Amino acid sequence: MTTKTKLTELPWEYDHDVSAFQIHADTGDQGWAHIATIHRSDHPYISAEDAEANARLIAAAPDLLAACEAVANAASEIILLSDKSTNAGAAAFGAAHTLKKIVLPAIARAKGGAA
Repeated sequence: MTTKTKLTELPWEYDHDVSAFQIHADTGDQGWAHIATIHRSDHPYISAEDAEANARLIAAAPDLLAACEAVANAASEIILLSDKSTNAGAAAFGAAHTLKKIVLPAIARAKGGAA
């Protein structure tokens, strides 16, 4: 079961100590709000480098979601404004549809909807 939720609207960052990477939001004068912990691992399939890459990706999630939403909005505008009677317009129209097919499922998944 998935629940639709809203992301913390603060910059997310990650930091690390000996055993884990901490993802947190900077609340300014209220300190840090914990988002997630990624534990370093000796697992043969998840190296410490992989754990750090996962922490960076999670910390970038709000920015990546905003970028996907901007791409979807721009693609919608291109679809509306494309002159499909020209080769360039038809190509722009097709490219914009392709972009939306890529980013809309990612946006839905990030927001707790069906992918």
